Amino acid sequence: MYRFNLSETFQASPREVLQRSMVDFTDYVKFMPNVSRIQVLRRETGADGREHITIQVFASANMPAVMRPFMGGNDMDWKEHYVVDHEKLTADWQVETPVFTEYVDCRGTSWVEAHGGGAHLVITGAMTIDHKGWTGFGGNVARKLVEIIEPFIGRMVTKNLQSFFRSIKKEIEKEAWTGTA
Repeated sequence: MYRFNLSETFQASPREVLQRSMVDFTDYVKFMPNVSRIQVLRRETGADGREHITIQVFASANMPAVMRPFMGGNDMDWKEHYVVDHEKLTADWQVETPVFTEYVDCRGTSWVEAHGGGAHLVITGAMTIDHKGWTGFGGNVARKLVEIIEPFIGRMVTKNLQSFFRSIKKEIEKEAWTGTA
């Protein structure tokens, strides 16, 4: 299991941070070097006022050789599903992989809260890959593959998110400095 626990503070309102980090996905491509394209597949507001968003992310990564046959090379894509509660400033999220979908569980919750005249964004979650149902691999081989795949993907996602939030933070600070918010 790989656990996600990231946080960042911003000199912006909690609503602005929620909008930029969990709703406006156009900045993904701009701030994540390995993401080449984002496609919004679904965006609708439910009767309860929560927004349901599904995006498809297209990216490249220098994957370990053992992963390339399963992923089709270094190019990859995945879906991200969000349920955003604009009143509570929260987003429940889930990642859907195109391969081994039934064996990968990656989900969590993000929230934004007021903090020192600005906002504090927190992302928590976990990714678990269950190798027990894999066919064509012995148990030890499958377990070793998971020991390579989970941390590789987890570190890549963590690095991307950190870069993303730092970039948004710099953009917010630049806008405040120049008065172009």
